Amino acid sequence: MTSMGKPYDRDNVALMLYVMYLVQFYHARFPLQSNAAALSETMNVPHLVVKQILDTFADATVNSYGKTSYSQSKVLKDKLLVYLVVVALTIGGFSLDVSAIAIDLKRAPANIIGYTKQVGCRVDKVKTEATGLGGKKSEGFRAILTLPLQFPSLKKGGPSRR
Repeated sequence: MTSMGKPYDRDNVALMLYVMYLVQFYHARFPLQSNAAALSETMNVPHLVVKQILDTFADATVNSYGKTSYSQSKVLKDKLLVYLVVVALTIGGFSLDVSAIAIDLKRAPANIIGYTKQVGCRVDKVKTEATGLGGKKSEGFRAILTLPLQFPSLKKGGPSRR
């Protein structure tokens, strides 16, 4: 995401670790049948973080046997993505390389650009340098959060049918 000079900023390191946990939960296959303690062990994430993420980004349901399972609706998945974008913007000084996040999330950059615009970011095209043998220059995207915030206008539905 972003390189850090010395001395290391402990808050940014903690936020980077949190972004890593959010990406891990983004890729988790829902519904999750295990409890928070078991998930903490299998995902190698602290128990308090697992509990907070499950409470915020998943719906808990208890079956007739008393076993809890966690499901995630499209709305909660979008909430997780927006939260991840905001934390990543905070780390990068309110600037974010959209293509790097898109690669981590295995989504198209255009999809991530939509979420950054919902947060109020301006998205600029950036030319990237060639990497590797025979690498070609390509265009990347950088989302920048500037003041005053400009949110996208709401799309209104068509006229009502009677």
